[in-house]
Amino acid sequence: MIRVDRMSADEKMRHGALAVADSLNISDFGLTDLPTLSILIPAHNEAAGLTTLLPAILDVFKAWPNPPVWEVIVVDDGSTDSTSQIVARFSASEPRLKLVRNHRQSGQSTALAIAIKHASGQWLATLDADGQNDPADIPRLWAEACESGSDAVLGWREKRQDNHRTRWVSKVANRVRNWALGQEIRDTGCSTRLLKACLVNELPRFEGWHRFLGPMLAARGAKITQIAVKHHPRSNGTSHYHWRNRGLKVVIDLLGVAWLNRRQLRFDHVLDSADIRADSGHKSAPPPAHFRQSEFQGQFSEHPSAQRFES
Repeated sequence: MIRVDRMSADEKMRHGALAVADSLNISDFGLTDLPTLSILIPAHNEAAGLTTLLPAILDVFKAWPNPPVWEVIVVDDGSTDSTSQIVARFSASEPRLKLVRNHRQSGQSTALAIAIKHASGQWLATLDADGQNDPADIPRLWAEACESGSDAVLGWREKRQDNHRTRWVSKVANRVRNWALGQEIRDTGCSTRLLKACLVNELPRFEGWHRFLGPMLAARGAKITQIAVKHHPRSNGTSHYHWRNRGLKVVIDLLGVAWLNRRQLRFDHVLDSADIRADSGHKSAPPPAHFRQSEFQGQFSEHPSAQRFES
């Protein structure tokens, strides 16, 4: 278990080293035991959901031929049920499953930021703790990222298992969001997604930022692929979201993100360090994906098997 208010000197050094190693081939340095994929799960009073979700994740990796080096990080966001105890029970036999406790509820945006802070992977996959996302989609996201060279693979819920009102509100919200941002993201509310950690780490953090990961990455020039994913009915507990904790807040957030996207710094070139070291004969690594384009317009593509979204 990791406490968010304490980090040892060794941990700080390790996290700093990982930031440098992100742009390097870690196998060249004998560091292949470092996680390549971190699965992040914010959780608040989701003991029942985690009881089925965590073993399902472990089963996915057992059945995955040649999986990447992985870890799972669950952030208990001030739960009052047995969420932490459930995670601790599984982590006792699986050290790659880690628990981080937030001692008071701070919301999904903060919980996700905490999970990212403690993640070591070069890629980040996110799942909700309620069991509605299917961890079996993670290998599909991974395969798509490898095949397409995408910076992010976003899932869209092909057959949503929510009530009619929830589906209708989500459909309208997606259309309004895409209209306001000038984008084509089909399902920004879907938490089944795979993202490059180096790009996510540069995004601005604010209350509600977890709803805009895809749109903010797209605005910074990330290459994005969208694929259909599974969605299950919620079998335990109740949803933490309703019009009172969304509503006007989401509209304000949307206006803020639209303003940020339109205020992106734009430039036509980057300084190649090879120019400085021309005499040494060294080649510089290519600049990060989000700096390779002079115009920060996200590239969208869709998996060939994807069908039109119906909420």
